[in-house]
Amino acid sequence: MDNKLDRGLLEFLKAAVSGSAGTYYQQLAAPEQACLREKLKSQKLLPLFYYFLHPILPEDLNSKLSLIYRKRSIIMLQMQVAFKELCQLFEQNQIRFAPFKGMDLAYRCYPAPALRYLSDWDVLIHPDDCVRALELLAGNGWQPERPVDLNTMHHHYSQHYKNGICLEPHRTFAQFGGVDAYDLWKYITPVAPGRFQHVLSAELNLLQSACHAASWMYSHQPAVKLLLDAAFLMQKNPVDWAELKQMARQWDLPYPGNLLSAYPEFWTPETLQIMQGDAEAAAAFRELVESNFDIENVEAGEFDLHDERGGVLQGVKHGFKRMSARSLRQKYHLPESGAYWRLSRCFIWDLLGKGGRFIKYMFCPDKQLKARRKLIKQAEALKND
Repeated sequence: MDNKLDRGLLEFLKAAVSGSAGTYYQQLAAPEQACLREKLKSQKLLPLFYYFLHPILPEDLNSKLSLIYRKRSIIMLQMQVAFKELCQLFEQNQIRFAPFKGMDLAYRCYPAPALRYLSDWDVLIHPDDCVRALELLAGNGWQPERPVDLNTMHHHYSQHYKNGICLEPHRTFAQFGGVDAYDLWKYITPVAPGRFQHVLSAELNLLQSACHAASWMYSHQPAVKLLLDAAFLMQKNPVDWAELKQMARQWDLPYPGNLLSAYPEFWTPETLQIMQGDAEAAAAFRELVESNFDIENVEAGEFDLHDERGGVLQGVKHGFKRMSARSLRQKYHLPESGAYWRLSRCFIWDLLGKGGRFIKYMFCPDKQLKARRKLIKQAEALKND
């Protein structure tokens, strides 16, 4: 997918959010309309296009897009029914949980669920309920992709699968490694008195969205998803931008206003003004998000060493933590016990590999990663000012 969003696409999405998509589209010439549809298709946004424009589309195009929209609506309805079963399971067993990202925003903030593409369910579990929640999932047909590690350093436990659905039980959010999980729950409230399902505050929602976009050196998430999520969330819930900036400063996380204001074409002047994003940081963020950065051949260890937020020492520490006996058994598909000779060989092999990556980093660092690291440092240097 092309990460670059041109002005025309951004202006159409802005018009869609504000309810004036039809007016904007009809002002375009036929070749421009066709070009816009292709760009929307590449971003998986044809259901959104149909939803806002179907009254004015020609019959042949309307019929074709209607089929795409209905198929997506059926999938989202099936997901909603299945998710209600999970919610009932957690409610009955008094598990405090909070769906977030697509599973939350699609049904709560978007005009119609079919407008928000999602491939899995992200659910944050209260730290006191994680063990019981994972046991409950195991007893109700959810199969973990690999043995569950309760001491995982990752922000979520092993992905669980049931009836073709992927569930990610989270203990925290991506890039929130230094934030106490109990502190997060101060900004998460029950959907109703006595309920165990919770909802994130608008400020925490935007903060986790911006941090999720920062994963893999800002190459993990398409910018269009971040922008639409933020826009529809802000329509549903008012945002206290001063509180959001304070939260980012408190936890030393990137201020979402800088990342969102990297696309001024998408926002009204009034919204940009209340965001108070830093222009220099916004420009650096846009370059990061839109650069042609291939992550397929980059190993996790290389990202750890180049991660400006953690530094080299933190990357080395993470590398050694991944060499625990349990982690190595999972990585190399060894039995849960025994096989000590094979485990020793895997340990030596892993150690040599990490040593080689460290030497490469010190004497011949990846130029692409080094350049991104510099750009991230530039963007995040002003993150909370």
